[in-house]
Amino acid sequence: MKEFRRILITTVLIASVLIVLAVSVSAEAAFKDVKAGSWYYDAVSKTVEEGVFTGTSKTTFSPNQPMTRAMFVTTLARMNKVDVSEYTSASFSDVKLGEWYAPYVEWAYQNDITSGIGGGKFGVNNTITRQEMVALFYKSAANFGESTEIPDQFKYDRSYDKDDVAEWAVDGMKWALANFVISGTGNEGEMLLLSPKKTATRAEAAQLIVNYFDFQKADEPAIGKLTINGNTIENYKIVHADNKDSKNAAKALVDYIQRATGKTLTYTTDAVPVGEYEILIGKTNREGSVVSVKRELTDRSAFEISVQGNYLVIAGSNDEYEANEFGVIGLALERLGFGFYSGDIYTIARQDEVDLADGYFFSDGPGYEYRVVYWSSKPEEERTSEPFKRYGMPHNLPEITGVPVTAPEPCLTDPEIIATSINNVRTILEKRPDLEILSVIMNDRPDCCLCERCMEVYRREKTRGATIMLLCDTIAKDIKEDYPDCYILTAAYLHTLQPVQTKLDERVMVYYCPIENCASHDYNDPTCPLNASILGNMNGWSDVCDRLWVWDYSANFTYSFSAFPILDSLRDNKEWFYGLGVTGEFNNAIQGKSGEFGPLVAYLLGKLQWKPTMSEDEYQAEIDAFLEAYYGAGWKNIRSYIDSMELLSDKNHWGYHVVPDGVVDYEDILANMDTFEGYWDAAEAMAKNTEELKRIQCSRVSWTYTMLTALYTRDYCGDDPAAKNAYVDLTAEFIEEVDALGVKWAESDRGVFYDPSKHPREWLPS
Repeated sequence: MKEFRRILITTVLIASVLIVLAVSVSAEAAFKDVKAGSWYYDAVSKTVEEGVFTGTSKTTFSPNQPMTRAMFVTTLARMNKVDVSEYTSASFSDVKLGEWYAPYVEWAYQNDITSGIGGGKFGVNNTITRQEMVALFYKSAANFGESTEIPDQFKYDRSYDKDDVAEWAVDGMKWALANFVISGTGNEGEMLLLSPKKTATRAEAAQLIVNYFDFQKADEPAIGKLTINGNTIENYKIVHADNKDSKNAAKALVDYIQRATGKTLTYTTDAVPVGEYEILIGKTNREGSVVSVKRELTDRSAFEISVQGNYLVIAGSNDEYEANEFGVIGLALERLGFGFYSGDIYTIARQDEVDLADGYFFSDGPGYEYRVVYWSSKPEEERTSEPFKRYGMPHNLPEITGVPVTAPEPCLTDPEIIATSINNVRTILEKRPDLEILSVIMNDRPDCCLCERCMEVYRREKTRGATIMLLCDTIAKDIKEDYPDCYILTAAYLHTLQPVQTKLDERVMVYYCPIENCASHDYNDPTCPLNASILGNMNGWSDVCDRLWVWDYSANFTYSFSAFPILDSLRDNKEWFYGLGVTGEFNNAIQGKSGEFGPLVAYLLGKLQWKPTMSEDEYQAEIDAFLEAYYGAGWKNIRSYIDSMELLSDKNHWGYHVVPDGVVDYEDILANMDTFEGYWDAAEAMAKNTEELKRIQCSRVSWTYTMLTALYTRDYCGDDPAAKNAYVDLTAEFIEEVDALGVKWAESDRGVFYDPSKHPREWLPS
């Protein structure tokens, strides 16, 4: 029985089938009637390359030419490498002995794959319909021992024209849909169109052939053969250093190898005697005697992978901060063909053979030393990390100064408060002498002391953040001799965003928090009025602070599922920060189920924090890979929506608390409404199961909410009573769907006060 997984496996077709009555064309030759970007391009390319299909001439494939029944059963036989020499009779009156198709038709008849069209005829030259194709595939699968189980009817039940399927073809259609042998011809609203009686074309036949071979390979491992220095993976055991990180890395590698190859390895500590075939993880006792490890990358998350004879070595820069686990993930990504997207959603690229040859070496490490993504929807294997011993929550100034939260903040030039702060920091360090970072961060409010002494410091340093910065500088200098490895971390936030003029001690770290900047445009865009200040601020901080982190943002904190198109600036901002010397990022976002594109943003942030120098082409490829894995066959519709919203929102300037109707103009929403509804309908129609459908619906919430903001003005506030009533009904359906999906309305639970008579932005209290 087939095992139906959530894994998307990209398959490589290996078959040799020839369609009769066609002119041979080499795999490399291009057909002038098969254009890149057409839906059948990949299927035609694969089938031609492998000899499954040929052209109708040296320069044409004729993708829209109808297939005949004779041609199709011939294809079925040759796909399955049937020897038809013994089929010398003809059971149908319209099948002539000696014709090219005769033995193939007879084979199909004698093996209960076809009974003809009635009246003793096969219908040799009749064009074949889509339902006839899947029925023949279904019976052929049974004949060759393939599973004919119908695991679910999800796609069939959501098909608009399922009642048009002939009774004799229903099981075949259900089977083909459930096993992804056939897809729809389009959609009617959110329902799939099957077009069962439509004549099948050569292009459709090519796609079905590719899909059928994928189905046949569904239970086969993604990697046909995995070897190390030519030795099969079954010979190996995993030997790890005796520590938590190395053991976790070993367990992860067992899992990845099992998923990719179907082989299960054992793992043990390095206390066992040296074996002939070992995968070594962490700093094992084999180093120096059996293998050598360079560890040239010093970042705490860095790793190196090497093959030394019969030994595969995965060695992190340390055994304490997940570097070994990141090394295993690196191997899974680089050589085993894994992609990790959101939660437990992953893909494995199909490879016939993977050999990790003697001398293979790969090392990698992150661009940012500190990497946190605060989305709850990030992938399990995202290589985020906080590899430092830290103390102190954000806005912990009262704990340091001993002064409770008041308005304004305490006087940070007061000698007694300075002395108390130093003493409190030292008390913490006496208990935790191993601390590497200790926070001294302002209260979460824009107030500051206005005494003459503080005002003089503000004027001299040209920022109202001067007093807390200089307090941190004083603390860092005081503890440096006794605690040389400890940094003092503070924040440039609200009234402290502007840099001081004084060069800070090398042990002072600054978190820059661009909460007031424009999310719509690159932070370093000089034409954006909201981002004009950050250019000077970041350059200034780079001059006075040796270790700079950012506390960035990637969500609308007031209206969490309002449209928030930030993908165009996301990569550019990370690259710009990195170029300024930023070495860490905390990206603040939303916990809970996203009603926008939170999972996509979380995925991209993890990739960018690891590689902030990622090229634009790499970045766009990552977006596409995620969309296909997460949303399924209809992902290109969602990509079209995303690209359109990015373009439409570019004319406006908005931040991280923007109202839902402040991102895209009212006129643009209405002008594109039908197109965008069509994108989402098509994506839903192509969903393969309930889980995928829900993921699409969750992200669609964002568009629907945005659309409602425009429809409120046009329909509810307009003069047409019918339009007003339709709007009220639509809002009620929307509220019901949001509740059913469980998406989060806002960062904080302020309650939802649904009232269709009010603008949708007013359903959430300010």
